[in-house]
Amino acid sequence: MFRYAILLLVAFVFSPALALADDVLSVSLDAYTVTTVKGKVNFLPADEVKPADIIEYRATYKNLTKRPIGGVIGVVPIPQGLTLLSKSTVPADAEASLDGAAFSKIPLMRDVKQADGRLKRVEVPLSEYRAVRWGIGVIPAEKSKIVTLRASVNSN
Repeated sequence: MFRYAILLLVAFVFSPALALADDVLSVSLDAYTVTTVKGKVNFLPADEVKPADIIEYRATYKNLTKRPIGGVIGVVPIPQGLTLLSKSTVPADAEASLDGAAFSKIPLMRDVKQADGRLKRVEVPLSEYRAVRWGIGVIPAEKSKIVTLRASVNSN
């Protein structure tokens, strides 16, 4: 199930970017399972995952031109069945979305009506986040920038 979600994720996010005129920017997404053994962090391709696995997504944006490219925005969707891990986005100043369209700074907040009728501002659970984006800014000529996030595979 999750293998299919990862493949769908690549097609959804990156097909439009790969179609840019004159091959200006290449974008690739890699997914790794993250394990720690005796204090050493290991990364293996996330071909198959199971509940409680930690997945790291790395999106690489490479400038294929001989001039800087500005205004690059990176977006990585978070498939159903995965929960974004707190403070796992790199760079840290990311925005998130519940629907893949409207983005706000992390943590996302919402108003919840209390029993007495008053509204209380609360954090949205990370399990409801469906996408993360970054303002990558300028990518120098023939260089790359990478953004990452980690998510855990839900047990249900």
